Amino acid sequence: MARHGAAVEVAEDAFRVSAGVTYEAADERVPPDASAASHLFALAVATGGEVTIPDLESARGQPDFSVLEVFEELGARVSLGRDGSVSVAGPAHLRPVDTDLKRMPDQLPNVAVLAALAPGTSRIRGVGVTRFHETDRMVAVAAELARAGVQAEVGADEVIVQGGGASGGVTFCSYDDHRMAMAIAALAAAVGDSHVASPECVSKTYRAFWSDAAKLGLGLRPA
Repeated sequence: MARHGAAVEVAEDAFRVSAGVTYEAADERVPPDASAASHLFALAVATGGEVTIPDLESARGQPDFSVLEVFEELGARVSLGRDGSVSVAGPAHLRPVDTDLKRMPDQLPNVAVLAALAPGTSRIRGVGVTRFHETDRMVAVAAELARAGVQAEVGADEVIVQGGGASGGVTFCSYDDHRMAMAIAALAAAVGDSHVASPECVSKTYRAFWSDAAKLGLGLRPA
């Protein structure tokens, strides 16, 4: 805002913009979207593949960039290129995690579906706010993992996943929630012979998700 001519006063818990401001044109370089990228990386982590996204390191200031650390805890290999690209390679075997997503609660669906593929108990904390997102994501995640034969317990601010043993042949529900649909795609890809209902909801933030995922080799059973 200041670069465009606004006088901005920043306080500890608020900011104030002076009245009568005339904004000025200026060139801006917009970094990639770490939240959207996380769903492509989740596909790689779930299936043991590898995805590289150019220039993503310039999005380091976005909270969801930190999900890369959780992917590493799950067993994935994360590497940063000299050109600013970020690569994520999925492991042969995923590991359970105990992680706090308070700073990036939108990552609950991604982390939960990956935890479902990791044998053992995973605890995902700091996600109570997701009850009030496009859908109650805590309940939705537990319901969709159950379709694949994976038990998840929902608490006030956490989801506990008993991972391993996920099975395919499932029609998953997206709840018309873009992040649920994209995250469930990773689970569907891992278990096979599955379908995600109402996939068009991804257009809210990532209209090209399904075509980009198809280029990476994602194939889902028709409805």
